[in-house]
Amino acid sequence: MGSRGFTLLELIVVLLIIGLMTALVTPRLVGSLTKMNLKTSAQKISSSLRYARSQAVSGQIIFYAVLDFERNGMFIKAEKPQDDEDLYLKDEIEATETDNTKDREYRTESYFLPDGVRIEKAMTSNDEIDSGLFNILFYPAGNSSGGTVVLIDEKERRFQITVDFITGIVNLTEPDD
Repeated sequence: MGSRGFTLLELIVVLLIIGLMTALVTPRLVGSLTKMNLKTSAQKISSSLRYARSQAVSGQIIFYAVLDFERNGMFIKAEKPQDDEDLYLKDEIEATETDNTKDREYRTESYFLPDGVRIEKAMTSNDEIDSGLFNILFYPAGNSSGGTVVLIDEKERRFQITVDFITGIVNLTEPDD
């Protein structure tokens, strides 16, 4: 009768199988994580745009969203700036500002996209831009200036965020390639 246990050869074979499975599964997991970053970013921008629309309607003032291609982010503010210097994002992620005409506070929402995700382009009915700043205004009646924003990741996957100019409704879609 031999002793019960595993031989060295059996242990090496099992370790080889585990190593092979890890090598095959890890790239799929990493790919899923980058797609999750893209989807999460698209959802965050969509919800921020919906926030701007609801605040414009409830506060009866114009809100605008500025997408900054160079800084790879966006911010939402309750009033339109007078010069280009005011358009650039501060280092603060959230700040509180008071509108002098009403005794109500409005937050400035800022969001920067994670590494590997960027704004590919933004479109209106007339123009398509891929650099600089892109503004979407939300009016007190619920309508907006409208526009479409396309986010892209390192693997060329895209999400499209569309703001209807008549209703101001924000839609998020994954375009078919």
